[in-house]
Amino acid sequence: GLMLVSGNDAAVAIAKYVGGSEAGFVQMMNDKVRELGLRDTHFDNSHGLDSAAHFSTPYDMAVLGRYGLAKPDFARIVATKQERVDGRGAYPLRNINRIVHNYPGGDGIKTGYTDLAKQAVVASAGVNGSRAIVVVMRSDGYVADATRLFDYAFNAFTGVKLDPPV
Repeated sequence: GLMLVSGNDAAVAIAKYVGGSEAGFVQMMNDKVRELGLRDTHFDNSHGLDSAAHFSTPYDMAVLGRYGLAKPDFARIVATKQERVDGRGAYPLRNINRIVHNYPGGDGIKTGYTDLAKQAVVASAGVNGSRAIVVVMRSDGYVADATRLFDYAFNAFTGVKLDPPV
């Protein structure tokens, strides 16, 4: 619910469960970005909706995306196109990240929209053994913008093997 359909209610529920409270989880999030050496990100809530104290950069989001993809469960979840959750009924969940559905090799990561950030995406794609992560913020068309960045990355650069993130 959090990753596929971008459920803010799921973000708050997960935060309370994992962190004991939303504030406790947000502190964990801020501790993690500091641990990763990211100095231009600060979280003020668990869901990413606009807040004066909530900010980041495309670079920091790309690093966080790469860190997440190194976790097999995370990589599997963000690449999932559709899932069915059974409870009191059957709930079909379709990944709203159109990169996963429309870009060849697209396999994640997360979309977002707020009044300040507009359309945003941290996206991943693997093509011919190479992977690119692109970040788009303040977009009026994240799919077209991310597609142009992926096409440029895969056509202009030769892949380099990187060590896994810490």
